Amino acid sequence: MTMHMMGHAYDTVNRGRVKAKKLTKRDHARLEREWLDYNKFAKQNHLQKVTFDEYLTSAFGRNKVQVKPTHQTFTELERPKISSYRRDEGVHYPSADSVQHDPDACSAPERKEYTGDLLAGIATMHKSNAVPVMKGTDEARDIARMRR
Repeated sequence: MTMHMMGHAYDTVNRGRVKAKKLTKRDHARLEREWLDYNKFAKQNHLQKVTFDEYLTSAFGRNKVQVKPTHQTFTELERPKISSYRRDEGVHYPSADSVQHDPDACSAPERKEYTGDLLAGIATMHKSNAVPVMKGTDEARDIARMRR
């Protein structure tokens, strides 16, 4: 690749120092507005305000403005002093005794049983489908003959 096809970033010729432009009235007014806006932003974000001369030098890249926050005090949090993470010696915490309060507190519920005379039983159809079979009907025969 030849040099004339490459961008200006690959130019190695030292072209010397660029002369500073003179500040026109229009530029001065524009920079003054930008300076006021910057100071407003600095106040909102707890930064140092800058004089107009410092802003001009930073705007033209002569030197950078050092930005320092106004509140830099940091104190380490004091931790509470804990002697031990264990329970105090000699203190006894009794557990709850559920038998004294209600004897059926933790017992299993009574098993439910069908005691009527309407159902003859439960039949299983295809795919493990449980179907009740009533007495006095032909449901049991129909379920037995059922095909897939």
